[in-house]
Amino acid sequence: HRDAARVWIACAEDLLGPDGPSEILAFALWLKSRVVSTEGDQDEAMTLARRAVDLAEAAESTSMRALALAYEGLYSMTLGDVAAGRARQDHAAATGLSGEVDPLTGTMIYRSILWTCRTFADWSRAAQWSPGFDLWCRAAYGEVTSASRLQSADVMASVGRLRAALGEVERSIQLMIEEGTWELGDA
Repeated sequence: HRDAARVWIACAEDLLGPDGPSEILAFALWLKSRVVSTEGDQDEAMTLARRAVDLAEAAESTSMRALALAYEGLYSMTLGDVAAGRARQDHAAATGLSGEVDPLTGTMIYRSILWTCRTFADWSRAAQWSPGFDLWCRAAYGEVTSASRLQSADVMASVGRLRAALGEVERSIQLMIEEGTWELGDA
């Protein structure tokens, strides 16, 4: 649904204008970076993510800055600058774990970092961040979400903890059935 996303982002940009609230413009640029990334233009995605970071800094929005940094890190790694990408993502993750971001943004940061680790087969890094994010989820939501449990299971399996991973998958499926969530198709 990239075409629909492009239309909605264009509408938002038209409504906001060039002098709209920086935090909201940063969010629109972050969304746009994701769309162009799915179309294969990682250079443009990086440019948009950097602009989103700058606008978020201007707006003093810790949450938006951390989210844009996480994706700037992904795009950096995709373009071959792995060290800089990891540094940006680690900064975003530390900000997320600090309690300075809202639960939704923290979850998006967590998932983007684990997705990056999975994409680049960086399982040791995923194993490093995953327990901290699980603790953060418990603090933010009272428990680890079913989708986050699935990602944790992926990490556990990758480092050889197969029984624990299977247990997480089974708990996730049970939670998804109870919650009636969309993630059940992902299981």
